Amino acid sequence: MLIFDIPRMLLFASFVFVLLLHLLSVNYYGPQIHLMQWSKECQAKDLTYYHRVNIPKDIATNNATDLRISPDIKSNDCMQHIMLHNGGVSVYSNILYDKTLLYYYAQNNRITINS
Repeated sequence: MLIFDIPRMLLFASFVFVLLLHLLSVNYYGPQIHLMQWSKECQAKDLTYYHRVNIPKDIATNNATDLRISPDIKSNDCMQHIMLHNGGVSVYSNILYDKTLLYYYAQNNRITINS
């Protein structure tokens, strides 16, 4: 009787293996391959090359001041800060000169400035 059960067990194991491969392909490789192909849709949505769904637990802070990086921070501390906040969200102060900042503010708000 055992001789007749071996082909059935192999057939069942093959079925389970193929089913797992299909699930892996549909759930992981399909979305990943779709995101790796640059298209007008991806360009419009600014999608990245990885497939990840963010959940509320991924949010590191609700306070914008926690995202601020001061100008006197050391490079290792800066790296740790960027790694803590998923996606590298950071706010850098004093990057633009005041005149440049005022120009872009005026352009975005359609204000005329007399310098």
